[in-house]
Amino acid sequence: MIGIEVLQGAGYFRLMSRQTVLALQALRESHRFVRGMGVWIGFRQCAVYYERPVRFAGRTQCPLRKKLGSVIDAITCFSIVPLRLAT
Repeated sequence: MIGIEVLQGAGYFRLMSRQTVLALQALRESHRFVRGMGVWIGFRQCAVYYERPVRFAGRTQCPLRKKLGSVIDAITCFSIVPLRLAT
C-alpha cells in the first residue's frame, strides 16, 4: 500500500554513513517514518541478520495509539491513497 519495500521485521536501529544521515536531515518531514525514508532516499542497503533473544522483562511499553500513529505516518508519507480518497 505504501509503494516501497520495507523489510518485514526490520528494526529502527540502523548504521548509516554520514552522507545518508545528511540526506535524511535534509528532508523536511514533520512526522518521520524513518524505516520507509531510509529506503526511499535510495542509498545502498544490506541486512544484518541476528538471533533476537526473547524479551528480558515485561511487555512492550509502546502503546497501541503510538503503533497506529506510525502506520498512519507510513501511509500518508508514501502513498497516494489518502489523496485519492480525499478527491
